[in-house]
Amino acid sequence: MGLSVLKLPKMEYLRNSLVATVEFLDRNPDVIKRFLGACRAATAWLMERKNKGEVIAVLKKYMRTEDDRALDYTYQFTVDAHQVDPRPSQKAIQNTLKLVRMMTPDLKDTDPARFLRMDLAEAISKDAPR
Repeated sequence: MGLSVLKLPKMEYLRNSLVATVEFLDRNPDVIKRFLGACRAATAWLMERKNKGEVIAVLKKYMRTEDDRALDYTYQFTVDAHQVDPRPSQKAIQNTLKLVRMMTPDLKDTDPARFLRMDLAEAISKDAPR
């Protein structure tokens, strides 16, 4: 089609976010821990190479395609973009804040702790099998 593919360097950033009110988090820590634990288990399953066939079957269903190249690319992109540990790296937080602040200069002095609750992710990381 005449389009050029740009090769961009890999950059850590926050890809997925879960949003809840502080009130809900404070009132329901057990629910949050169980939910995050289930997310962690699902991500670990996704990343197990032995499950690739099942993951591809799910992708095929929801992408509504039989294109093996597209399915394999999507699988690889999805696996590469996830990590089992629910805690984002400091680099991912810093890079995401840079991007947000570029688009919203009013947030230049905002403390990231206002948006991130690492205590619950820390709790399930301690409880999870290694």
